[in-house]
Amino acid sequence: MALLSERFRSAWKKVGTFTVVKSGGKVVEKRGGSVAAYFMTPDGRVLGAALGAARADYFLDEASWALERAADVAHPTRFPAAHLARSKKILATPGWVSLG
Repeated sequence: MALLSERFRSAWKKVGTFTVVKSGGKVVEKRGGSVAAYFMTPDGRVLGAALGAARADYFLDEASWALERAADVAHPTRFPAAHLARSKKILATPGWVSLG
C-alpha cells in the first residue's frame, strides 16, 4: 500500500446508508449504500475511479492507471482518448451496465 500512502491523499464523505439483513443472528446481506473511490488531480479533475466494494487488485490497478494518466492531463488529445479506451474496457466487463 506504499503506492497509496506516497501518492494519494484520502478523504471520505457519507452519502448514503445501507440496511443489514440478518438470519439466525448472522449478517447475510447488506442492501443499499454506495462506495466509490475517485483518483483526482490537485485541481479536482477526475483521472479515474474504483467503483463498488472493490477487490484490492482492482483498486490498485485503477490507482496505477490514474497515476499513469496524470502525465497526460496537459495533453488535450491523449487524456480524453485514454478515458474513452478505459471506459470501453470497463463496460465490456460482465456485470457493468452503460448508463449513456
